[in-house]
Amino acid sequence: MLKFIEIFTLLTGLVFIVMQIMQHKYMWYMNIVTAAGALVMALASRFWANAALQAYFIIMAVVGIIKWKRLRSGEKDEYIHIVDMPGKILGISAAITVIGGALIYFILLRTNDPNPIADALTFILSIVAAWWLARSYIEEWLLWIVADSVAIWLYASQTHWGMVALYAGYIISSFIGIAHWKKNGLKKRPR
Repeated sequence: MLKFIEIFTLLTGLVFIVMQIMQHKYMWYMNIVTAAGALVMALASRFWANAALQAYFIIMAVVGIIKWKRLRSGEKDEYIHIVDMPGKILGISAAITVIGGALIYFILLRTNDPNPIADALTFILSIVAAWWLARSYIEEWLLWIVADSVAIWLYASQTHWGMVALYAGYIISSFIGIAHWKKNGLKKRPR
């Protein structure tokens, strides 16, 4: 049954990636389905921080659906507003990553998580990347590449090759995201 969920998550994740690149309005629903499958995989693998991360992604997809529905036709901007990352944000992010990652790692050491360091890193890097995305820093794509690379290590440690393939797909979509933002981005002052 777990292998079926892994394959299902891979397939829905690949559909989600294509829908996200095309900015299809139903991508949020596919994101919920994919994150739910990934949540089951994380729980079955005892990757507790990754399970919490998938639950967070489900909540954010619901928020995305609500925001998307509020957009009226003609309101959508044809440009992506990119903000230059202030140096202090990089410093704060580094502190959050080191302190938060260490805290989560030490919590996971007290559980039966089979790979607490990769689980903690995937979680904290993804949270910081999501924060950077919300602030429109193009560097978020680079952080997603790092976070997804760690997720590959996490799932490879339990031989979940479908999940490894999914995160490899996420890395490819991050490179597409960087190119898309560079092509369609409009620089704004830091906020």
